[in-house]
Amino acid sequence: MNKVGIIALNCPEIQSLIHVKRFQKEISSGIIDKYTIHINCKRLGFEGEAFLLLKVKGDIEDTIDQLMNIPEIRCIYRITGTFDLLVCASCMDMESLTQLIDKVSNLPNIVDSENIVILDIIQEKPYPDPEVIRKAMLRALKAKSR
Repeated sequence: MNKVGIIALNCPEIQSLIHVKRFQKEISSGIIDKYTIHINCKRLGFEGEAFLLLKVKGDIEDTIDQLMNIPEIRCIYRITGTFDLLVCASCMDMESLTQLIDKVSNLPNIVDSENIVILDIIQEKPYPDPEVIRKAMLRALKAKSR
């Protein structure tokens, strides 16, 4: 590689362009599904956070649709075990959280629930460890090339 090439690779703008191209390639290949920001709800004043375990009898899709229309609900997971759904919720205060829990518990298809109020977040990672992601990406690229 000549000196111009070495200097170009050390240029922040060129490095940024390389990262953007790689990022675009990972999006187009489906490795990156979406990208977003992670907001620290505690710092915004949200004091009521909880996980709600829900047992559903009847049309689970209808229940999921109802849950998706509740603004305080951040995520909904279909799970195995005694309960059918795991719901994550963030509310401004404990009173709002209590109202949300009552609202969700009274949905037509909810037959049982267990609520886990979050006292403190010790660690929260938006994604797996970068090394785990790197290995998974390599595996996905190898599978795609076959």
